[in-house]
Amino acid sequence: MVWSTSGIGANYLYSSNGSTSSSGNSELDKDAFLKILITQLRYQDPLSPMDDKEFVAQMAQFSTLEQVTNMSKNLENFLVNFSWSQLVNLIGKTVKFTDSETGESVQGKVTGIKPTDSGIVLVINDGAYEIPINNVEEILI
Repeated sequence: MVWSTSGIGANYLYSSNGSTSSSGNSELDKDAFLKILITQLRYQDPLSPMDDKEFVAQMAQFSTLEQVTNMSKNLENFLVNFSWSQLVNLIGKTVKFTDSETGESVQGKVTGIKPTDSGIVLVINDGAYEIPINNVEEILI
């Protein structure tokens, strides 16, 4: 991976809060889909029940929806873990950035990384600076 920091911000790593809800959302989650299917089965006309093919098609849709949801969660977890492993490689490296208070260009050694409410920050020179990953201008070797 090329050491580009443009795509590794708080929005990238923490874009989802991990919860699903159907209220205020135009998409149906798997729980809402299952509730609709159960309601449909409960109130169907006993003299004219749902066609077998239609029922199987709806169950296949539900199964596909569940698999896609699980795959999406797994992919999100993978991306977060992959990003962290890439950021760990910065520890011990010297980075160049602009000090937000003085506006001066500063170089410092990355001594740690930590998550914050606003995203991931690099700890520079044992806590002398804490800068967002997106503020790194250059990584020096």
